[in-house]
Amino acid sequence: MKNTTLVYADINCPFCFALHERLATLGLLEQVAWQVIEHAPAASANDNDPRLNELLNNEYKLVLQRAPDLVIHNPQFTPNTALINTVLYQLGNILPDQLIAFRTRVYRALWHEGKDISHPDIIRSLLHEFQLTDILGDFEALPYNNYWQELWLNGDFDMRIPAMAHTHNEDVMLGLQNPLTIRQFIEYKTVDYFDQSNVCKYKSKDKIAIFCANQHRSQLNEMLASCHFELHFFDKIAQLKHTLQQNDIELLLIDSTLDEKFSLCRNLNFEMPVEIPIIYFSFTSIIDVEANAFMMGASDLIDLSRQRMALCERIKVHVRNKKKLDILTTHASLDALTGLYNRREIDNYLERSWRNACRYQNQVAVFMIDIDHFKAYNDYYGHPKGDEALLLVANVLSGGRSEDLVGRIGGEEFIIIINDSADIDLDSIANRIHKSLSHQAIEHSESDTASYLTVSIGVSSTNAHADNNYRMLLEEADQALYQAKKNGRNRTEFRELATPIYKK
Repeated sequence: MKNTTLVYADINCPFCFALHERLATLGLLEQVAWQVIEHAPAASANDNDPRLNELLNNEYKLVLQRAPDLVIHNPQFTPNTALINTVLYQLGNILPDQLIAFRTRVYRALWHEGKDISHPDIIRSLLHEFQLTDILGDFEALPYNNYWQELWLNGDFDMRIPAMAHTHNEDVMLGLQNPLTIRQFIEYKTVDYFDQSNVCKYKSKDKIAIFCANQHRSQLNEMLASCHFELHFFDKIAQLKHTLQQNDIELLLIDSTLDEKFSLCRNLNFEMPVEIPIIYFSFTSIIDVEANAFMMGASDLIDLSRQRMALCERIKVHVRNKKKLDILTTHASLDALTGLYNRREIDNYLERSWRNACRYQNQVAVFMIDIDHFKAYNDYYGHPKGDEALLLVANVLSGGRSEDLVGRIGGEEFIIIINDSADIDLDSIANRIHKSLSHQAIEHSESDTASYLTVSIGVSSTNAHADNNYRMLLEEADQALYQAKKNGRNRTEFRELATPIYKK
């Protein structure tokens, strides 16, 4: 039958992968025209941008919550999809009967196996699996086709994916929906309700905040028009600070006439949770105040009367350096293999959480998770397979509540920290982990507990008290973990850290 439903999706989007898998399960892939587009044209598997990594992790967790029935693993990177999209477009023209099967293989190569599908060698190996190498020839020299991209950009989709649209009317459905809703939409039946929150939103340009007098806005807009930044202008300090607190501004430009003593710079460097470059600019010479500006914490000063042509490039240098620093900071706090928080960051987080919990008299809970018989797994399957297993377990643990901290303590031991846990069903969290691993069914023939990879969990909770400390909570969780192992593994045991009671 002729396709009457268009789908716009990117290969590197977890929501799009989940929709593709859901359509495959429903047997509806042949009833849609799946059109691959670039949602993040600047993406690169080698960028390791902390912001994009955090965005990917959040989207991955949302997909796990929205579609717990699907198998999906976080690749921990966002590949550029320009080349593979071109291959898919050309394949659809040459061998349309092969397109669905090959596209499915590409999606699963990324979201099951963590392969960088932007790399020509990976694409070549996938084409070889389908005996398509000779047919497509030198695919790296294929002309880039942006026809689908233009349709998506000009459509009524608000730069979001996945997007489904009927060709004969203006009906649009955004995001990952439940199976019934998807079937109703594709079969032109009445859809009572659908949730548009589960979408991959457009990844914006680098954001620059500008604190300046109103009469300078048009000049700065003109000077920065070719820089491809997203500009946010402010003339009130309160609004500026509120925006900076959102932690997505890469650089701040300040009109020196509004802060002649550079006190704003000093205050922002003290108050902001994340350090950002602060550049002062003036349309007249400011050489005589450079020393004072740097002493107060400014990153640079620009005299636009003589450095106007260098403004864009100087900003780019500072943004680039900030991103490098962000990467170093991220590496210092994350485990290299799993991308979870490492032991140092776990300790820092627990210390902060404990202080806050004591202040507000909140409850704190800790999960200590240990992979059962992991040494035997490594010895039998080898360390590369062991690393894959650690990643799979890390992904399962990360699939819970986004507000909880998940970390790797070391080896095969992990931790989940839950703040304000009084109203949280801790037992259901543990059950989700056990059931998810059972569903994954990672073979472990050397285990004395089960035929698949399992974990033991120790949980401890307490009402935080200044005369206790978080190390005592960790000790209780560790004792609970020991009890879980002693009682047969692949189970959860609970212990509570008693709150001190003093007689009056």
